[in-house]
Amino acid sequence: MELPAEFSDYAAANKHLSRKTMVTYQHTYKRLRDGLSKSLVKSNQKDIVQHAESVSKTPNTEAQLINVATMIRRHYDAPTGYLERARDRVKIRIDDRKAVVNSKKLDDLPSIVDLKKHTAKLYTDGDWRGFIINHLLFTFSTRNKDLDLRIIKDKKEAVGDFNYLLMRPAGTLSYIRRDYKTKKQYGNKTNEFKSVKVKRAVEAYVEEQGGWDQGDVWLLSTSDGKRIGPDSIQKFIRAKTYNNMSESDYNRVRVSAVDSVAGMAALKRISANRGTELSTLLQSYHTSFPVSEGASK
Repeated sequence: MELPAEFSDYAAANKHLSRKTMVTYQHTYKRLRDGLSKSLVKSNQKDIVQHAESVSKTPNTEAQLINVATMIRRHYDAPTGYLERARDRVKIRIDDRKAVVNSKKLDDLPSIVDLKKHTAKLYTDGDWRGFIINHLLFTFSTRNKDLDLRIIKDKKEAVGDFNYLLMRPAGTLSYIRRDYKTKKQYGNKTNEFKSVKVKRAVEAYVEEQGGWDQGDVWLLSTSDGKRIGPDSIQKFIRAKTYNNMSESDYNRVRVSAVDSVAGMAALKRISANRGTELSTLLQSYHTSFPVSEGASK
């Protein structure tokens, strides 16, 4: 079905937008237009808002509909004041809803002590792979993809866009990440650290896998040592986490443990390790932090 010139002209004037974004706008526009008797530009702003509310199950969807209507009307220099005020009201509802969701989430989350005890138990039980996974996940606030890594003992083996855990002769470990979600924004990451327990766990795990001479040693691998596929990573990692928690909930526990502005340095370290804007940590992962414009910069 051919789209009305109202949207086609807007799209032609905004070719800088990605194809994915424009497809989303097109779908949103169609939802709006199907419920109005006139074009968005000629429709009454109040009618647009009422229609957006009637077809939306969540305030987020309602805000998206209003945003697209606002952008298209601005393109044609049509008034948008009522739409903008409605959008601001919806944003308040979104924030209120998020606060309720976070409150329930906080009640269900374990403490940092729980996560540390779980990791310690994995070490005591000799679950070396599980211990390494949880140590890296907790210490460096990683995403699942970051743990798809090869264990190596020679820096010369660290080639290409892969992740590595390098065992150095002096006992220092290098956690090298070249394949993670936000690499384009933050570049390659390397964390140097010393840990007697991690060193022992890595050595024991490599031995379990047949030793250094048997070939590539992957942290996430099948019973015959083959690297697991990307579609299996999440399930594989959750089998080793506390109560099968997701990596995002691990990060939420870490971030939410900071309960004052005095802990901002800790949040900045998490931000740097994970490759995530500080404002995103506060808005998407902290369950109770009093976010202000100053804190989110």
